[in-house]
Amino acid sequence: MGALVFCGTGKHTRVMDAKVMRPLWDEAGEVLARHPELLESATSVRGFGGGARWMHQAMRIVGWSLPPFADETAHTIRGLAKYLTCILAAAVGVGACLGSGFWWVAPLLGGFLFYMVEAQMVFLFPVVLAGSRSPWCRSYALTLAAGGTWQVMRTVMPIAFRMMTGFVRPDGSVGTWCRGCLSIVIWHRRVCESKRGWVDSEQSLPRLEIGPVHQLLLRHESIQRGLQGRFRVLWISDLHWRGAGDAGTLLSILKIARHSRPDVFVLGGDFLDNANAADLFRRLVRRLAGIAPCVVLPGNHEAWKAGSLVRSIVGKSGGIWLPDHPEFSIHHSSGERLGIVGDIGLLEGSSAEVRLLCVHNPAKIGRFPDLPKHTIGLAGHLHGGQWVLWQKGGHLFPAAWVYPHNCLRKKLGGSDLIVCRGAGDTLPLRWNCPREVVLCDIS
Repeated sequence: MGALVFCGTGKHTRVMDAKVMRPLWDEAGEVLARHPELLESATSVRGFGGGARWMHQAMRIVGWSLPPFADETAHTIRGLAKYLTCILAAAVGVGACLGSGFWWVAPLLGGFLFYMVEAQMVFLFPVVLAGSRSPWCRSYALTLAAGGTWQVMRTVMPIAFRMMTGFVRPDGSVGTWCRGCLSIVIWHRRVCESKRGWVDSEQSLPRLEIGPVHQLLLRHESIQRGLQGRFRVLWISDLHWRGAGDAGTLLSILKIARHSRPDVFVLGGDFLDNANAADLFRRLVRRLAGIAPCVVLPGNHEAWKAGSLVRSIVGKSGGIWLPDHPEFSIHHSSGERLGIVGDIGLLEGSSAEVRLLCVHNPAKIGRFPDLPKHTIGLAGHLHGGQWVLWQKGGHLFPAAWVYPHNCLRKKLGGSDLIVCRGAGDTLPLRWNCPREVVLCDIS
């Protein structure tokens, strides 16, 4: 197999393979040899819908855990849209050549433009079958992760040529088609597995995000309180999960959790937009609670709907439902204590050296501008406004005109208020406002 090479470009993290096409083709042949049922089922494939059903079967064989296959009609429409777009791009190039008299260039330019557009959507069907909420944007994000347009074209064009000439190859038309599609499936899995899952700098992320397609930002905040030891808190807020398409965010959070090894996780509300995502949330709480204590508080969505479901999941998965506890504490080896409360009225009764006041809506803390120095406020809810045109003094505009606490971090008397921009959205559209979780080091 070709060795993967990771190289940072400053704008995107790219994944390239020195000789990617042949290893993909060879590995696809090995998979087909082990699973002759794929060849057998391919003989009955008709159209994009049937091809999607076959690819669903192939993805399960190479190790994907997938949602059930949906109706073929939607996949047929999606396939037609994809390839009509590619044909339109090719037609524009051919027309330009014929109109300018350079007719001999038309086939080359037409083919080049066809695959340049196709490269942006090469992973579309695997992404859809994996349950993505934003398959077109997710497919483009994986193209960037696979090395960008030119690198993807260098890989996909030889595969396409082999598939189109399958009738003269030993595998035959059906066998060559299977091998080509399986190459894309294997390639898609490699790219997904090689992505780190998060970034430490928002400069490495594209400004526009439609749906949860880009990597999470792991934002670091350091808070000095004169302690002998250090408490590390991972603050996770505003998931807004709907179903299987949010599994990528779950995996990213778990990778961050294993990497950062905090002393405590605090989940700050607005977890489920649809009960179909209850199993994902259950896995999240169970996995996090297996690493460190997992404290959970409700958001406004839990007040509207699914509140009892979320509370039940937390209790059965090893989490701590904060409204049921006046204060949850963790101790450092130095003897110092970090107290976590969800109600500002509970601060006076705490004897902890440092207290975390965790609320969903920062306005609840903002009503008390003179919090004591040993208190640190954590909040979410505002999503950074989702559309950020500029920042000033840590505030994110234009939403800060309406919400005074739409910021990254601000002082409230002797205390600090840290606001998370959230790991998800009900309206999945962001500009210059990355989805994030916040790692707080308190010392």
